[in-house]
Amino acid sequence: MVPNWLDVTANFGPSEVRHMAWDAYIPGNILMILGNALATVNLATNTTSIIAGNPSVSGFSGDQRTGMARFDTPYSFHQVNSTYVILIDTLNHCLVLISRETNTTTIFTGNPIFSGHKNKALPSSNYNTPLKIVALSNVTLAVTDGFNKCIRKLDLKNSRTSDLACLGVDDSVAIIVGIAVRPGTTEIYFSFMGGIGMVNSNENTQDVVILTTENIGRNGLVDGTISNAVFDQLPETILFLDGNTMLITGRTTMTIRVVSLITERVSSICAVQQENATRSSPGNIETCYIHA
Repeated sequence: MVPNWLDVTANFGPSEVRHMAWDAYIPGNILMILGNALATVNLATNTTSIIAGNPSVSGFSGDQRTGMARFDTPYSFHQVNSTYVILIDTLNHCLVLISRETNTTTIFTGNPIFSGHKNKALPSSNYNTPLKIVALSNVTLAVTDGFNKCIRKLDLKNSRTSDLACLGVDDSVAIIVGIAVRPGTTEIYFSFMGGIGMVNSNENTQDVVILTTENIGRNGLVDGTISNAVFDQLPETILFLDGNTMLITGRTTMTIRVVSLITERVSSICAVQQENATRSSPGNIETCYIHA
């Protein structure tokens, strides 16, 4: 039986949960993106409270009290500390700073009116469909700038943005999506349509390494060696289980891919097998799916 607290849409209508983490402001709660809102779930009382935005209403309202704020398809967030949350407001092409103490929202970087690719001071920088965010240090963040095909570096200390790495315009890559730092290293792994890549965050080494070299431009489900593997059209979340193994979720194929950096191989987790389906070979995942 599914616990009631998982039914977070009961009071807010159909809303997609895109990102969640333990709530740093209210210990024991889960912080999540629910539709077009940021919400917190109390596991003890099985209740969901909206912090900012409206799950079923998209838009943009600028700097506001959190109750009046509107977002358009926010994709992820980063808790700076127990007080502040940086929310990626994806289709508004900006990042929003939310104060849990003062209940206010402020544009942190980007412009909700104009998308683009501009590196300047944080308030004057532009993005085109930012998606995921990860902390590189206490004063440095990295954001996947989707349709700019770049990983943008946010220097909080000096209030500046720069390009950590970009894919060439001729690469058959529609969008950069997921991002994660390999534990104990300065290596940043990222996902794009059909594949994965890596860049070192050291200042002097910003060359992009494409790991899935054999099938650039394809998307779908191909396991095997990393170089020959093919990933989802929208490989969203990258999660390191340890320093050598990562999981990558696939939205359109509804699978979870397991990538071993030691054996350099990719396999798949299939939660449910379709009824009356047959497998043509061991490990074939064409007949598998995961409930969305």
